[in-house]
Amino acid sequence: MATAPDSQRLKLLREVAGTKVYDERKEETKAILNETGKYYTISVSLYSEPTPAKFFTMMCDLYYYTTPI
Repeated sequence: MATAPDSQRLKLLREVAGTKVYDERKEETKAILNETGKYYTISVSLYSEPTPAKFFTMMCDLYYYTTPI
């Protein structure tokens, strides 16, 4: 360990300290947030201007997904 290069010691230190896991989870969370943001944008655009046809479609979807089989 004492004769190991700095890059190898830093890698080992990050692994032991848990920052490697933190960084991995942080990247996963960023990806999830970006994906969620895309769905939010789509949802806002779909429901921002409700027309009678969209309203009817939404009600049909609501009925379809909430009624027991």
